[in-house]
Amino acid sequence: MILLTFNLRSFQVPTEKQGLFTMKELDEVSVKGVQGLLRILENAEIQATFFIESHFAERNPELIKSIAAKNFGIAHWYTEENTDQLAESKKILQEISGKKIFGIRYAPHCDVSADDLKKLDYVYDASFEPRDISQYLKKITRKTTQYVKDDIMYLPVSQSPMTRLPFSDFSFQFLPLRYYEGMVLETVNQDEYTLLYYYPWQFMNVKSPDYGLPFYRKYNLGDKMYHKFSEFLKWINENDFATATLKEYFF
Repeated sequence: MILLTFNLRSFQVPTEKQGLFTMKELDEVSVKGVQGLLRILENAEIQATFFIESHFAERNPELIKSIAAKNFGIAHWYTEENTDQLAESKKILQEISGKKIFGIRYAPHCDVSADDLKKLDYVYDASFEPRDISQYLKKITRKTTQYVKDDIMYLPVSQSPMTRLPFSDFSFQFLPLRYYEGMVLETVNQDEYTLLYYYPWQFMNVKSPDYGLPFYRKYNLGDKMYHKFSEFLKWINENDFATATLKEYFF
């Protein structure tokens, strides 16, 4: 089983670059990235889960409704520093998508407890730690398969058992496709599934210095990333791997 997940919010630029763009322009990067992804996912008949920030959903409701209408998984990406807005944020996403939200992914700086999640009827937590250039290809020492704690199921991002490399968004962008596919294969063979994540902006041409991306994040962006991912989906189908939303597979 291969479990694809995408993190959806406005494209983030460094503070010193924020004055160069309107929120609509930053949203548009992610919107167009998602629209392209939806086309190739549908054409390949492959399922995925989208973790969506509620502020982004409020500004782009038609896109969120489109994702939900195509029966892709909808989950909550929470980016605030505390839980004050958690309940309202989840409510907004449910109202826009028309779907009941069971899962969450949140930033490590947000202090969210299992009690907070249970009070709001979340059943799984698929959070991960963002990694800088020195950590993108560094092995993970924590658990990398699902586990239950305090009545919440935690779904960590997978790690290749042989190479010990994590399946970060950058690992797909950086590693040769055949090598990445080999990592996926060995992980499925050991763990029965592989949980992966990506950002829609990676499929857009955001190499301009105005966007402020570090040089290593510009590698294989845009059309190259789109083509690479299309080939990955083709490989998934050719090898008869199943795909599902997180809710479908774990619950």
